[in-house]
Amino acid sequence: MRFKLARKGAALLCLVVAMGLSGCFGSTQPSRFYMLSSLKGPETAQLAAATERGATVAVGPLIIPDYLDRPEIVTRAGQNEVRINEYQRWSGTVEGNLSRAIIGDLSVQLPSDHFSVVRWIPAVQGSMPIAYRVMVDVMRFDAFQGGAVFLESDWTIYGKDRSIELTRKSSISGKAGGPDFTDLVAAMSKAAEDLSREIAAGITSLEQKEPAK
Repeated sequence: MRFKLARKGAALLCLVVAMGLSGCFGSTQPSRFYMLSSLKGPETAQLAAATERGATVAVGPLIIPDYLDRPEIVTRAGQNEVRINEYQRWSGTVEGNLSRAIIGDLSVQLPSDHFSVVRWIPAVQGSMPIAYRVMVDVMRFDAFQGGAVFLESDWTIYGKDRSIELTRKSSISGKAGGPDFTDLVAAMSKAAEDLSREIAAGITSLEQKEPAK
């Protein structure tokens, strides 16, 4: 009798454990993937493709801090704490997203009839005539979910002879419009846009310089 009760108890325990495991697996939320956006939408992309010519601006390399270089979106939880958001992920890499956003923004912020903006690929562009190359060293790209966004970077513009033409430090801040990660990524995209605008202004200032006599 005791043996039968023990078997029934063991079977009941297994059923409860199985139901618990099933509930755990069933409640796992799906991952969501995000991309930084740029000013270069479908309409502007078609226009740029039809009019791009002139001087080439190459963007790269773009250096990202180690703590951000991962698939998950990293948010700040305090001065000395970060959170790895397992189910909120980048589509691609952080470096790829930021490079693409800056290139897209510069393609709109610089006149497309005078500049073509591309990604710097040394193996391909080493022998190409590059008017300007922009290197960006990101020191900080921090975000607080539902809160502030900070983008700090050092950037350098090189000329045709690979000499340094301009070096600047940018410190950009913004505010997410809501508590969702979609709002957070939108604020990060706006920070990238503001950085691109400063870079575009730097390139424009170099173009406006009078030739040395």
